[in-house]
Amino acid sequence: TKTYETPANAISSEYFPPCIKIILNGIEDGKKRGVFILTNFLRSCGYSINDAEKLIKEWNKKNKEPLREGYLQSQISWFKRQNKVVLPPNCDNEMYCKGIGVCKPDDFCRTIKNPANYTIRKSRIKREK
Repeated sequence: TKTYETPANAISSEYFPPCIKIILNGIEDGKKRGVFILTNFLRSCGYSINDAEKLIKEWNKKNKEPLREGYLQSQISWFKRQNKVVLPPNCDNEMYCKGIGVCKPDDFCRTIKNPANYTIRKSRIKREK
């Protein structure tokens, strides 16, 4: 297995892919999958679990029907107990971004397989310029 190197600092949301931006604006369907995607995505992009938790709680308020606090808390607690960072599901995984209808690829999406890679590569390109 390939180990994933997390960025030392949280990468700015300006580099997030379209799917993550759409989820962060609040969704109607697939909120539980949304929590899973967001938590893995944010952790993979250098966010501490506490910063990720804050963002996820903000996100939940934007959902038409927010997830229950207890559910959100249990998911976050589970993530806190994990000692490794896992990438969010790949873009071609029908169950996740495509399945909840948030996969709206831009030109850069064609060059990547995973939402976290999109963000990491985009921020690296910007830094190199």
